[in-house]
Amino acid sequence: MQELVESERDYVRDLGQIVDGYMALMSLGMNASSADPTCSPPPPAVPDDLKEGKDKIIFGNVEAIYNWHNESVIPLQKLDLIHQLILLLAHGI
Repeated sequence: MQELVESERDYVRDLGQIVDGYMALMSLGMNASSADPTCSPPPPAVPDDLKEGKDKIIFGNVEAIYNWHNESVIPLQKLDLIHQLILLLAHGI
C-alpha cells in the first residue's frame, strides 16, 4: 500500500512539473509577441513546428491526466496523510 501511495504521489508531482514547467514555458514562448517586453529573461522561443497547437503532439492530454489524478484520484494532501497513517500502522503505533 505504501508503494502505491508513494508512486501515485511521485506520478502526480512529475505530471505537475510538466504542466507547470515545460507546458507553461512553451505557452509563454508561443505568446512571446504579447508578452511583457520588460520581462527578464524573455520566454524561450518555440520552434515553428510546435506552434499552432502542434505542441499537443508532444504533450497530448497530459494536463487533463494531471488534473484528474490531482483532483479525482487522491489529492496529494490526502496522499501524505495516508502515507503517514501507513507508517504509523507499520510501526505498530
